[in-house]
Amino acid sequence: MFQTHRARSSKRRLQLTMKLLGWCVVIFSTFALCSASFVECDLDLEDPTILKRLPEECQDVDEPTKVLMLKEAESFRVFQAKLLNYEATHRPTDENATTDLYMDMDFRRVLYETADLQACLTVNESVEKYLQCLMDKRAKMVEMIDVASAAL
Repeated sequence: MFQTHRARSSKRRLQLTMKLLGWCVVIFSTFALCSASFVECDLDLEDPTILKRLPEECQDVDEPTKVLMLKEAESFRVFQAKLLNYEATHRPTDENATTDLYMDMDFRRVLYETADLQACLTVNESVEKYLQCLMDKRAKMVEMIDVASAAL
């Protein structure tokens, strides 16, 4: 009986180990397949000291790519300003509300899911296509924010 219990225990451990290994493979494979292979460079930063600390791939960016990266950074600024303005006008007015920055997580979830921003993570053809994808998705999110703001 002791031998049988020991064999079952060993079998259970092996099954658990195989399940965990399987999940690890799935998680790491998903991450590898879903991440774009481009380094993001915050070239819109103005401090030369910070710019020098960016990854090596960001140091010698050709001019057309640099222009596109700066355009993408501007599209993010526009999106962020619109979103923060929308959320500021929808801040709860009850006395228990904090004075901190209000984030409408339900609206943000719908915004990101509908615009499908994560689809850009699968773009691997070129950095230009990746950046264009981000700008297109953000433009769609800005439109959604404008529609939601106008509905009030």
